Amino acid sequence: MPNFRRRTPFAIAALLLVAAPATAATSLANFTAGGATNNIRLVNNGTGSPDSASSGTSVRLYSTTTGSSNTRGVAAVNFSFLTAPLSTSIASLPAWFELDASATATPATVYAGTIAQAGLAGYFVFTARSAFVSGGTNYAAGTQLLRADFTAASLSGAFGGSSATLASTPGGDVTLVSDLASFGFADGEGFSFALTGLTNSLIAAGSGTVGDPYRALRSFRAIGSGEVEADRTGAVSAVPEPETWALLIAGFVMIGYQQRHRRRPNYVTG
Repeated sequence: MPNFRRRTPFAIAALLLVAAPATAATSLANFTAGGATNNIRLVNNGTGSPDSASSGTSVRLYSTTTGSSNTRGVAAVNFSFLTAPLSTSIASLPAWFELDASATATPATVYAGTIAQAGLAGYFVFTARSAFVSGGTNYAAGTQLLRADFTAASLSGAFGGSSATLASTPGGDVTLVSDLASFGFADGEGFSFALTGLTNSLIAAGSGTVGDPYRALRSFRAIGSGEVEADRTGAVSAVPEPETWALLIAGFVMIGYQQRHRRRPNYVTG
């Protein structure tokens, strides 16, 4: 007869740890600007006015609190999770958005009418502007809804255009963390942000010739919105409640106890 008592702790642990079924490329979250005010600034490290500099080969891209801010700050946005179970409670939630990325000694490239600034590395994070409830749990203002640390992102668009796209690239890494969710994606997280209403057209100084190479993108301000996604299979689950953790720990304690005290065979030596 099977020993159900002995197997029960394993069953408990397995049920608590099992992930949701794997899914294809999934949109995890998105955000929209809280208004028509510029909330993102790109600064070329060249000489002249920071708002129009174009002679440098390095850039810094960051969020601003107001359309005229000259330092990094948090921008008011509306944030939504798009994947269950969080999508039912986190929809158009007022949030703060912070972005800071840079590319050092990396000139822009131009090809077939498209200009791109590669090599951007940094982070972005969304935090709740006020207290909220999700899954029956109360969360305070400042709760980290979603954070991404990334490398090798690219900012690109039509040469001379008034819009651009900031996006992760296949050669880069994106790591997602949240106070509300655990992510089952082993690899391949991504994001794509639309920057619109550029205050300066999307260009880089230089002609691209041997004697006059392109510099980094010219400085501009813009309005940002976008989406965070998973490019590969995985699962998103809410962070376990304290009661769930307690049951999980109890299950493993029982496993350890039974393994330690199980009957051992008696060996006879000659």
